[in-house]
Amino acid sequence: GDQYLNWNQVRQLDQSGLITIGSHTIDHSNLPGLPLDQERFEIVQGKAELEAQLGHPVHHFAYPYGSFNSTTIEIVREAGFLTAVSTIPSIIQTEANQYSLHRVRSAYTLP
Repeated sequence: GDQYLNWNQVRQLDQSGLITIGSHTIDHSNLPGLPLDQERFEIVQGKAELEAQLGHPVHHFAYPYGSFNSTTIEIVREAGFLTAVSTIPSIIQTEANQYSLHRVRSAYTLP
């Protein structure tokens, strides 16, 4: 089956200083398809669990499947995240899209 990182491995990566660990929900659900209370639970509880495991605040979020809407963005913002990444392909980032940051998919498409 699939092999995932365990909490010790996640903490080791976090402590390396080489990467930033971000949140990604509890169950990897398609957030806009959920009832509001479940969408909020996935985002808020995922952040709380990760912060408890790492021992420090988590400021960044990645939307499962890159799927989000204005309600999702508002919940992410209210949860205290500073940024959120989408799967929208682009290399241009601005403050206006800090909750829908674009994803660089391939080095071959860079200018």
